[in-house]
Amino acid sequence: MPSQPCTNHPNEMTFIRCGRCDKPFCVRCLVDTPVGKKCRACAENRTHLTEYTPGSVLAVLVATLITALVGAWLIKELRILLLAAPYGWIVGEVALRAGKRSRSTAVQVATGLGTLLGGLLGMGYTAAGEMAPAGWHFPGLWGLAMVILGCMIAVSRVRHL
Repeated sequence: MPSQPCTNHPNEMTFIRCGRCDKPFCVRCLVDTPVGKKCRACAENRTHLTEYTPGSVLAVLVATLITALVGAWLIKELRILLLAAPYGWIVGEVALRAGKRSRSTAVQVATGLGTLLGGLLGMGYTAAGEMAPAGWHFPGLWGLAMVILGCMIAVSRVRHL
């Protein structure tokens, strides 16, 4: 393999490449890491709490809203409040998959908002805080408690993979 110019210093020729992005770098530009030599950008300590895109956050919000809406409606129709735990777990799993396993703070907030809004709409709550008319009868406080518990479980599922 012939030598190539360093990405940062074009006058300096090198045989060394970054172990992650495979760009050529000189000895001054590379950083020693426990898994080999990397460029400064690839060696930065990026965590799961900062890696997200606006598109993934929007996808999480939409996916959790739809899943929570359907799940809460199903629980309301079955009238089984003990389904709050599986409901929250499923919504959290959908959020993880829609967000490509990102556990960023933005994804956690989108999961909470989507679960809360979808759950309230699925239970039949309107914007005025009242139950919607025509067949949407369910114990108000129990339904609200189920939605809040499901929301907490969904966010904790995203947070603690």
